[in-house]
Amino acid sequence: MSGDGLQGVVDPRDVAEAAAAALLDERRAGRTYTLTGPETISVPGQAAVLAELLGRPVTTRDLAPDEVRAFVLDRWRDEAVADGVATGSSYVRRGGNAVVTEDVPLLLGRPARTYRAWARDHREAFGAR
Repeated sequence: MSGDGLQGVVDPRDVAEAAAAALLDERRAGRTYTLTGPETISVPGQAAVLAELLGRPVTTRDLAPDEVRAFVLDRWRDEAVADGVATGSSYVRRGGNAVVTEDVPLLLGRPARTYRAWARDHREAFGAR
């Protein structure tokens, strides 16, 4: 859906820890943080990491913007959701989300986890043993 667009994919565990750190430290009040992982990666790149860790092929299907909208509309039957997903997908495809920040390390005092680390730690969710 997002072509080869890169994103600073963030580990949900880092999001939870960063949120707790920001909420519990009054010095962080009023600040906006953009949480990202330590590197950018595309959806095909994520599939390649999973394939390597799982020892089996993991494929993706790139949908054109009108196909994205039709796919979402068919499943959720909501025009606003379909428009939002199509817009977000196009944004990523154009490179708009190819961002890495230092906000996770700032909040946690350690580097952000990589997509590979997340995938390795959750490979059982994909049927690996």
